[in-house]
Amino acid sequence: MKISGSKKQRFYIASAFKNKNLVNSISNGLINQGYIQTYDWTNNTKASSLQELRNIAKLEFEGVQEADFLIFIFPGGKGANIEFGIASGLKKESIF
Repeated sequence: MKISGSKKQRFYIASAFKNKNLVNSISNGLINQGYIQTYDWTNNTKASSLQELRNIAKLEFEGVQEADFLIFIFPGGKGANIEFGIASGLKKESIF
């Protein structure tokens, strides 16, 4: 995928938290090439309340919505599968 014209492509990476180092490596590489990450969930810590969990879920949902494409890194957890489902429903390009 290449950046076309003046519009920078936006991406979201879905994966399990245990893959956060790989996610960060791929994100940094894409950012260095001019892509924009819509949301970096690797900065999150474990939610300590239901409200905090809801807020994180909202930010992740918005990140998928705002992305031009989604990258899915296996293995993914339940959240990554949901994010892929959202992206599919929105007809976003997905890369595995």
